[in-house]
Amino acid sequence: MILSLDIPPLAKQYAWLFLRQNNMGQRGTFDGSKEQQYTGLLGEICFKRLTTGLWPMLESGYDGGFDLTLDNRRVDVKTMGRNVPVRPDFVHNFVMEQANLAAETLIFQSLVKKTSTIEYKVKPIQRKIRQLLGLKKGQRVKDAHVEQWIGISFDERTRMKMSMDKWVTNRWPLIEKEMTRADCYRWIEENGYPKPPRSACIFCPYHNNDYWRYLKTEWPDEFEEACEFDDLIRKGVNRKSASMSAEELYLHPDLVPLREVDLSNDVDRGQLTFLDECDGVCML
Repeated sequence: MILSLDIPPLAKQYAWLFLRQNNMGQRGTFDGSKEQQYTGLLGEICFKRLTTGLWPMLESGYDGGFDLTLDNRRVDVKTMGRNVPVRPDFVHNFVMEQANLAAETLIFQSLVKKTSTIEYKVKPIQRKIRQLLGLKKGQRVKDAHVEQWIGISFDERTRMKMSMDKWVTNRWPLIEKEMTRADCYRWIEENGYPKPPRSACIFCPYHNNDYWRYLKTEWPDEFEEACEFDDLIRKGVNRKSASMSAEELYLHPDLVPLREVDLSNDVDRGQLTFLDECDGVCML
């Protein structure tokens, strides 16, 4: 049985804030990058919340080889980041050196990530910042500080995250002004700007049929671009990754090529709307 849980936004904030101020990798071997430490720490926080109902008190430094004690047994929580939903046949990575640590029980978890956010938003922004700072690949930041403005609205404030880089400070100007999405539309209208379309990647797999139909009708070139992307991912995004190439991949949840999806709605299929309803004046 696989148990799937949503991660509370506060847990993400808790983990990011702690790792910004502390380094959890102090075993000396297999310490992991900051991103890997975040994955492990988030898994530990969620498991402790699930089993005790409490927010754990986090401490910096080496944890002695286990994360908590349950029923008088030392438990270590192993969390692995994945790019696809977990299946029963998946194998969880485990370093045999860790088998000699103090834990008596091991809990294996997976954190399923939205790779589109990382690959098409976070990494390009990071590359651009480093380019503006004149940094070469792999060069460390020493005497620079960046203030990064992120345009999420007040009704999305749970998405706020501090930067993992100590030389970057994130700010959210719309949230500072408590401007919701509706406030933003109102400001745009009052200042004579055209109403912007929904902000989303053309090839986002989370689009519904209404959006795909809108894209196909109003922006046919962009819809064709999404179809081409859908064709490209059929056999996997990363061909070196078994988990990404084991099955055919599709943008649409019907698991058929995007070009072949039936995007018609009830009206297209002949269902009357309230405006079409008979008013009886013809006496038939």
